[in-house]
Amino acid sequence: MRGKAFEELKNKPLAKKDYLFVIKSAGNEPEGIQARMSLAEYAVEEDRHRDVLEYLSPLEKMPEDPHYPYAIYKMAWANYNLKEIRRALGYLEKHISYYDERIGDAALTAEDSIRENSLSDIALFYLEGFEGNSSEFSIEKSADYFENIGKKKNIGKMNLRFAKLLRAHDHED
Repeated sequence: MRGKAFEELKNKPLAKKDYLFVIKSAGNEPEGIQARMSLAEYAVEEDRHRDVLEYLSPLEKMPEDPHYPYAIYKMAWANYNLKEIRRALGYLEKHISYYDERIGDAALTAEDSIRENSLSDIALFYLEGFEGNSSEFSIEKSADYFENIGKKKNIGKMNLRFAKLLRAHDHED
């Protein structure tokens, strides 16, 4: 509670100190998980992406925790910012799979919107791999990869997003 109060008072150093204490004493308890989430958010703001991964990695083993999908998504972006594209895509794949299991064939829901956002991010992350000149992320392989991740109903949106990104990055050819 004190860490949260310091956070609200915009006193990050004292908030961080309290959150680190909570993690050491209650690492995977609800209080420790909330402290991890707060510290990860601070790390994102400060461009300390390896710290994001360190704070959130214990949540990877806790898919039933309500913070799990958020943590996985943050870990995808942390890896993307570290230029670890294969790992970033792996976390987005986990994120999408999490929502695939929850949604099933249900009608459009907020969870489906979150899933579609991750599918859009897949195209962006794949472009980063392509621009890194990795043969793993070739144009020829993109359609099969998108289809495997997005299923048939999303392949058009993913291909369109990827095409727009390619054009925006001067890859019309």
